[in-house]
Amino acid sequence: MMMGREVKGEEVVNPIHLSNKLGQQWIVDQYCKYMSEKLRFIENNQKKIRAELYSGCKDAIHDGDGGENTGDLGKMGRPVILPASVTGSDRWYKSKYMDAMAICLRQGRPHLFNTMTCNPNWPEIKEELKPGQTHNDRPEVVCRVFHAKLKELMKDIKDGLFGEYAAHVYSIEFQKSGLPHAHILIWMADKEAWRKTETVDKVISAEIPDESSPIYKRVVESMLHGPCGNPEDGQRSCIQNGICRFNFPKDYQYKTEFEEDGFPRYQRRSPEDGGNTVAKFRNGKRIVYTNADVVPYSPWLLMKYDCHINTEYCHSVKSIKYVFKYINKGSDVATTRLESIGHTSSADDPSPRNEVEDFKNKMFVSSMEGAWRLQEKPIADRSPAVQALPIHLPNQQTVFFDPESTQEEMKEQLKKDDRTMLTDYFRLCRDDVGNARDLYYRDIPEHFTWESKERRWNQRKHPFKKDVPGMIGRVHYAGMKDRERFALRVLLNNTKGAMSFEHLKTLDDGSVCNTLMAACIAKNLVSDDQYISDCMSEQAHHCTNINQLRQLFVDLLFECEVVDPVKLYIEFKDAMKVDYVHQYGVATATRK
Repeated sequence: MMMGREVKGEEVVNPIHLSNKLGQQWIVDQYCKYMSEKLRFIENNQKKIRAELYSGCKDAIHDGDGGENTGDLGKMGRPVILPASVTGSDRWYKSKYMDAMAICLRQGRPHLFNTMTCNPNWPEIKEELKPGQTHNDRPEVVCRVFHAKLKELMKDIKDGLFGEYAAHVYSIEFQKSGLPHAHILIWMADKEAWRKTETVDKVISAEIPDESSPIYKRVVESMLHGPCGNPEDGQRSCIQNGICRFNFPKDYQYKTEFEEDGFPRYQRRSPEDGGNTVAKFRNGKRIVYTNADVVPYSPWLLMKYDCHINTEYCHSVKSIKYVFKYINKGSDVATTRLESIGHTSSADDPSPRNEVEDFKNKMFVSSMEGAWRLQEKPIADRSPAVQALPIHLPNQQTVFFDPESTQEEMKEQLKKDDRTMLTDYFRLCRDDVGNARDLYYRDIPEHFTWESKERRWNQRKHPFKKDVPGMIGRVHYAGMKDRERFALRVLLNNTKGAMSFEHLKTLDDGSVCNTLMAACIAKNLVSDDQYISDCMSEQAHHCTNINQLRQLFVDLLFECEVVDPVKLYIEFKDAMKVDYVHQYGVATATRK
């Protein structure tokens, strides 16, 4: 978007920049046209990107004579799939969330949580506004300035503002009010230092500074919460059941102390103990704020960036769910579908699920987000990089194909897709390449690189530092419903140097189990309810849909031999966000 240019001494102004709300509508329209073209391509090229289990294709190709699937490749992959490569799709958000959890698994709990919100009064924004305009009339300027500030903030952090940097994850969210803000999680290298309250006090403050302080005005303008109540009276609408959902006002605290959940109680001195107060007028009412109303902040960041920039110590995995909380909230628009009882989708279904159409129907776009996306700025970012590692049972890997391919072309494709990341990991261990036999499957990306064309792992020429890897591996999740695949994941996470599927099923005495689940039981990896508890625990960390977590709990009760279902319920009722026992489900499972 051109800001304007000089023509023979006269400035030619882009009319879109003077159109205010009409200009905002133009930006939204251009982004929607861009997305429509991209989604139309995906919808019209499903034949080129369809996927089916390797064994399914194998059956369709090699079924001898007259088999139902003989040579009929057109019946596979009928639903319209929206891949994870589409930014903002459900699969895209899920993959970003799982990447963040992989970093957490490798680096431990995060240390700092920053929330940076765009300040519409930044001089870089105001100097670009035309007379009579507000920041909402120039979303492209707001996005450009905010992105520059965010890049500068990340540079400060990586350069050692808070200490030696190890990793980060951030996501950009656009509120319905329009302004962008970033949720940033930061891992530090010196973990021992961040277990001391002295380190936290050097970085974070939750008190009103003295009036002589250079940040006094900015704290008063940007970092005070409340009053809570009726928005029509100029108050914050954060009251739920008569209580502020952010738990303001906070309790007074003479010195910073850590709590069991990993979050600290910051120093907030009361007025009687020397804490400062400030009076502000809202709708003609005089309101006195104390340290109990201060949102925690970093004095250095607040001084430099002059915006609402909340900084907190967050030694908790729950903070990752908060960063990607809009996965929990779901799409911007809810849709429903009515189907007859017993209806099942099949290859002959005249109306299979169209994920592209669902995505378009559930999409909400503001002018700010439209400008951000048109400028191709990232919605999420993380460092170090994360490599997703697929798991599959023998001959059940995913293969991409064109249903119109000939049998010879398909055989060639199957031969190429016969080698996967997992099977080539087995090869590394069999051939004793590098230190592969000393590594779990999830550790391979730190020492080897995957060559997609050759479909093989090659040893890294320049290994990463031990404490700060440049690449982290994460193994795809496998649910309890698929018991063999779940058992395969358990075995891979507990076996170094696995050489084959048979090797995973082999016990210490040389005997070979019939199934992977039997091997897990024989190796005491799933000998009691612990493996069910581990499954629920992992899903509670990874799952971003509470209903799915509840459904998993019910499935475990009815499909698995749970020894103590009530104990399992008590252990995870907080994660499922229920305060009562579903007596029918627990009682029935107990009777079984």
